[in-house]
Amino acid sequence: MFTTVTYVLVFIAFALPELLLLRRGLRGVRVHDRPLCRNCLYELSGRGADSTRCSECGADVSSPEAVQIGVFRRRRALIFAGCLFGLIALGVGGRLND
Repeated sequence: MFTTVTYVLVFIAFALPELLLLRRGLRGVRVHDRPLCRNCLYELSGRGADSTRCSECGADVSSPEAVQIGVFRRRRALIFAGCLFGLIALGVGGRLND
C-alpha cells in the first residue's frame, strides 16, 4: 500500500521535529540574568568592584570565562514531545524493512 519513499518522508517528517524539540528542551530557557560563579554557581551581583575572587569558593572571577550569566532550566514538555516524536519516527523507521 505504501511505498518506501512514503515511509522515508513520514520518517523525516517526525524525526526532524524530534531533534529540534529535544535540542530546544535540553538547552532550556534562561531563568535570570544575574552573574554567577561558574565554579559553584554563587551569585556575584553583590560583590565589590575591586573583588576578583568568589566569596563562596574562592575561585578567580576576574576573567569573563569564569562568570556565567544566568541559569538555564530545562523544558520538560519539549523534551517529552521530542521523545514522543522520536518514538513515532522509530515506529515508522522500523516499517522501512518490511
